[in-house]
Amino acid sequence: SRIEMASKKYLIIDELRIAIYGLIIGLGSLPAYYAIGKSMATLAILLIAIAILYNLLSFIRNPKFVHILATAIFLGFTIDVGVYLAMYTIMLRYFGCYMVSLAFFHWSEYATTAIFNAKTLSMDSFLLNHSIQYASAAIASWIEYFIELHFMPSLKSIHWLSYIGIIMVVCGDFLRKRSMFVAASNFTHIIATKKVPSHQLVTHDVYSLCRHPSYVGWFWWSVGTQVVLCNPICLIGYTFASWNFFNDRIQDEEAYLLQFFDQEYVDYMRKVGVGIPFIRGLQLSRMK
Repeated sequence: SRIEMASKKYLIIDELRIAIYGLIIGLGSLPAYYAIGKSMATLAILLIAIAILYNLLSFIRNPKFVHILATAIFLGFTIDVGVYLAMYTIMLRYFGCYMVSLAFFHWSEYATTAIFNAKTLSMDSFLLNHSIQYASAAIASWIEYFIELHFMPSLKSIHWLSYIGIIMVVCGDFLRKRSMFVAASNFTHIIATKKVPSHQLVTHDVYSLCRHPSYVGWFWWSVGTQVVLCNPICLIGYTFASWNFFNDRIQDEEAYLLQFFDQEYVDYMRKVGVGIPFIRGLQLSRMK
């Protein structure tokens, strides 16, 4: 019914609002700590905190909202710590940059989904529970970074390489979010196995440059994080693992897209490449 649809829409708006409040609380935690002794700064912080808490009161009893709030606070605080390390330390400068990029990537995945495809929004939209392999890869990169920092600190001070990594991370994340914006309701985190009436083939904007810009962006963002950290072992591992993951996923997804759009998608495949080096996608010749 219209009432149920309106209620669902309002709920999604609330979820995004909670995620924004959580991010603000997390981002403000360290500055609040350092400014607490200054009267004017303390007053400003208290006023902001009161305003946020006032808006949170109507949501806090819902367990779902509590989980969203806690996750967003955690990601905001991670960004906060990352900014501090990047600005006020030398040895951990680039690890701080990495922390910022990692936390923002996951928070913005949720926020972008809430804005452009609210009907698919869930806690999974943060992508923090993507897979055991994803979490293991992240932990492995942290272990490598600190082991090499201890035994080979000069390896973590190759500034020009880390700068290239930062560019890769920023551009990769931008391309992914741009593709989500352009695709709007046609974008989902899970491969669609059934075509819905609203499903359209998107071929303009970044989709005119490559067939899977969201995967291309994620691929270069993932590889870029290891370039930022100057992690030679995980750089190879991330590149190999990401390439294999997207190679398999793209072939599965394109099999469904061919079912959905038939000749229209065939024509698109012939005009536009996948976008990730050496990944060609589903081969039409094999389907004959």
